[in-house]
Amino acid sequence: MKDFTIDTIKSICTKHTVHGGEPKLPFGIPFLDIRMDEYQAKWNGHHSYYHVLKAIAEELKPSIVLEVGTWTGTSAACFAAGNPSCEVLTIDHHSDGPADLENRERLYEAVKEYPGIKNFQGCSTERVAKEKPGTRCVFDDVVKFLDGRKIDILWIDGWHLAVMAQADFDTYFPLMNRPSLLICDDLCGGSSATIGGMQDFWKGLPGREEDKYLDGAIHSGYPVGLIRYGGE
Repeated sequence: MKDFTIDTIKSICTKHTVHGGEPKLPFGIPFLDIRMDEYQAKWNGHHSYYHVLKAIAEELKPSIVLEVGTWTGTSAACFAAGNPSCEVLTIDHHSDGPADLENRERLYEAVKEYPGIKNFQGCSTERVAKEKPGTRCVFDDVVKFLDGRKIDILWIDGWHLAVMAQADFDTYFPLMNRPSLLICDDLCGGSSATIGGMQDFWKGLPGREEDKYLDGAIHSGYPVGLIRYGGE
């Protein structure tokens, strides 16, 4: 992966941010534009961070991206579209409920569109697996697949409770390359059943302050944190 500074990342975020009332930015890629139209209709808003993820992949040319929290595979597709030679590893257990089964099918659509996406069906860590009876941790599968290669971009977007996000970081940080980029979504304040302690998680992450960037615009209402790790 190309070396970069956190200013590079800030510039990408600023360039691709769409504010309320502005027209959404088309990708010019039918698969992604259909997904964006669907999200626009469902949430009456635009998610700029999808454009940011694609632009980061275009700029940095990562070889390996690991995403914790696959959902429908749209983020993975953005990374894959940004750098077609990249392998995008995604982790999600996708429960057996109707909604999550639909999410899994949409992920399979993304995998069909972008063969570089590799899905690991299961939980990202043993800590998460303990809370999900009948699931398994896929960490060993990921390590086997990597076969000594390192992760260039780690995208933590799974269970948005501090203890779970910390477990994801602690588990996969040792596998990250140098330089590498950590991206964490939903760094909200307060606490609820689905999001809690995420700002404390962010504040506790290692790294030089000058290599950290917290963006509040690319995913409006759900801050995204980005950190460059370069071996300093």
